[in-house]
Amino acid sequence: MLFVIWTCSMSGILPKLIPRIAHSKNTLSFLNCFSAGIFLGMALTHMIPEGVHLYADWAKKKNIEKPFPLDYVLIFCGYMLMLTVDKVIVPYLLKNNIKKAEAKLARKKSMIHNNDPGQLK
Repeated sequence: MLFVIWTCSMSGILPKLIPRIAHSKNTLSFLNCFSAGIFLGMALTHMIPEGVHLYADWAKKKNIEKPFPLDYVLIFCGYMLMLTVDKVIVPYLLKNNIKKAEAKLARKKSMIHNNDPGQLK
């Protein structure tokens, strides 16, 4: 078990230890898939079954014969929230940051070109 924890920790630290890995899209994609697999495995083997069991116990205590599958709906909503953040919000923010950085760089270049070093900030 200690080896598994060490391997998982080292795979997360690898891009910081070896700068060449931080610029490799294939390696970062592989490490991203590895970490997603860890979270998915943890959810499927531990958290979801425990949540379903707790919800079923609650429904029995309240004498509900056919409870609404709220636990599965919440799992689906959480998944959709994470997918939306990953595929919509993050690219939007990155695109805006790139535009701001390009505008700032262009402004600095024009100030340097105009020989106005006092304006550089």
